[in-house]
Amino acid sequence: MARFDWKRGFSLISHAHSDHTGRHERPALTPNTGKLLGNYLQKSTPVLLDYYQPFDSPDYVMTLHPAGHCLGSAQALIESKETGERVLYTGDIKSRPSPTNEPLEVVSCDTLIIEATYGKPEYVFPPEQEVLKTAFKTLRMWLSRGERPVVQGWRLGKSQELLHHMLGEGLT
Repeated sequence: MARFDWKRGFSLISHAHSDHTGRHERPALTPNTGKLLGNYLQKSTPVLLDYYQPFDSPDYVMTLHPAGHCLGSAQALIESKETGERVLYTGDIKSRPSPTNEPLEVVSCDTLIIEATYGKPEYVFPPEQEVLKTAFKTLRMWLSRGERPVVQGWRLGKSQELLHHMLGEGLT
């Protein structure tokens, strides 16, 4: 069980995307997130926690659970020792399976604090396979014309997934 000086406090980095990181003195994060952030953490004293590894305080126990968003992404379950209340914080999550990271774990809780960029009902995206089929058809068309298409995506997460699917289609 990880030990920590709770009087000094800590923060949580849920995953290695720049909009979820900051200069934290004592961040708790997964080892994979720590590796991805690398030198970014050089002025920090990170607490690296594997999924399901209890992080104990006098009043609470925190465990990290897979968020499915990208390599190393985590949700934090904080359980009160006194009341048993379970609060779950998520950064970004992804419910569909990914070939590049741990799948989302649905965690039972009393209170959920969730990132909801696309949580409104009007955000409905087409199925992934439909998007990939269209993208691959377009890439093949450009390649057949002798073009050199450039495919871009977020540095961490979507780019790795897209590369995985492109390799499967022989498009690299």
